[in-house]
Amino acid sequence: MASLLKKKGRYFLQFFDAGKRVKRKTIALKTGDKRTALTLKAFHEAEFALGKWSPWESPQNALRRSQETEGRQGPRTVQGAVEAFLESRAGCRQATRDHYRWVLALFAESLPNDSYVCDLSATRITSWLVDQSPNANTQRTYLSRVGIFLRWCVLNPCSRGSI
Repeated sequence: MASLLKKKGRYFLQFFDAGKRVKRKTIALKTGDKRTALTLKAFHEAEFALGKWSPWESPQNALRRSQETEGRQGPRTVQGAVEAFLESRAGCRQATRDHYRWVLALFAESLPNDSYVCDLSATRITSWLVDQSPNANTQRTYLSRVGIFLRWCVLNPCSRGSI
């Protein structure tokens, strides 16, 4: 299924499919620990085998697919998704969790109370970033945290029908 690669001390997974236009797809595991890399490899291979995830599929396509199933399970508000995301980060350092909580609270406060995750757009996120800070470094940090949150919403099996 996937090959485990090590480049410059970091681990990557490489998937191969001769039927695709791009035959090889490499994803970063963002770890230098071999045991963690093997665990992540097993997880991604299982998700791929079950059809829940594909390295060739963009997050936007996954968002579109989850919106199609939304009618069956109901949409999730941004505030509810933020709370579930923060619960999923229980294994992170306290400082990391606090930073996620702070940035996502700023983001959620900028939206109407009944906003759904599926209603978010790039324009809305960009305007929020510009309103928050003129500093490019701060904007990149905020965008990173919100991006991680949105990818979690798209790819997390627990949130699949609720975004």
